[in-house]
Amino acid sequence: MNKKAAAFINSEIDRLAEKIFSVQRLRQPELNERYDASLKKLCLQDIKCHLSYLGEALEVSSLTLFLDYMVWAKDLLNNLKLPTQDFIVNVECIKEVLAEETPAGCAEIIASYIEAALEKLKIQTFCRRSFLDIEAPHYELAGKYLNFLINGDKNQANQLIQDAFKNGVSIKDLYLYVFQKTQRELGRLWYENKITVACEHYCTAATQLIISQLYPYIFSASKNSENKKYNIVIACVSNELHEMGIRMVADFLELEGFNTYYLGANVPQKSIIQTIYEKKANVLALSTTITTHIKHTAAIIEEIKGCPAGSDVKVIVGGYPFNVDAGLWKKIGAHGYAADMSCAVEKVSSLIGLKEN
Repeated sequence: MNKKAAAFINSEIDRLAEKIFSVQRLRQPELNERYDASLKKLCLQDIKCHLSYLGEALEVSSLTLFLDYMVWAKDLLNNLKLPTQDFIVNVECIKEVLAEETPAGCAEIIASYIEAALEKLKIQTFCRRSFLDIEAPHYELAGKYLNFLINGDKNQANQLIQDAFKNGVSIKDLYLYVFQKTQRELGRLWYENKITVACEHYCTAATQLIISQLYPYIFSASKNSENKKYNIVIACVSNELHEMGIRMVADFLELEGFNTYYLGANVPQKSIIQTIYEKKANVLALSTTITTHIKHTAAIIEEIKGCPAGSDVKVIVGGYPFNVDAGLWKKIGAHGYAADMSCAVEKVSSLIGLKEN
């Protein structure tokens, strides 16, 4: 029934969004004065986004994912100084329209998701803590690195990393406690409207450049020769553009001696499938950071399992939705889930039998 409800929402999303916005303007006539044509367009985009997340959450039977998104959207609007009440009224209008439009048999499950979201929105007060934990290793190094980047000084940031490496900070520690933590902190700062999206993009691009300066050491480091027998294909699914996390996973696996094939961002399903067969992959590692891309991950896993040639390929997944819903990887048929780079190495090793599960 959840899949039927999801299919209905996805097939009617444009019409539903228009009707929801019309209902909201009737309930809040002042919106007609406050919203010009460009704001109306943005509002419709937001409503379609809400519906898309609802549809994806229904598809994988994960109320947790939908509630997490609703709280995220509410807090984001707060950080942008937009009225919270407008958002709550919007969700109420979504509930009203879907109650009228949803086919028989699907209304109850959809209503339960939206009612749970409304309850959550009315009581939730959420403060995101800094990812730069004072108790974590290399806290000061991470803080200095982040400040250099935010101030637009990638050269100083690069020199800081090079000096740290020469003074004994391992590449793994740089990845885990500097690059990973500062990337997550940048996301938090953008979310709280403390930096612009341009600043976040600049810092990410600079980190990619700085990481590339470490590649000569990564590829020349002594490796576990036993792992070289195993081929690992690593990729972001279709439409997924956030590649930093999975790129660092690929680097960690390379450091461990695995034979890695990193395909990058936004890789079509056909290309991923073709590559795992061509490279005789033992493991496929997929990254999905946006909830509405889970369907692409699930489709790849389904195709692999449906083909005799893919019967021995193990699939691990990672990314934000899998951190939110701890059991999501099982729901879409993956063989495992990794929260970060170290976990990915452990999971790959266990799946191919190098370590006990």
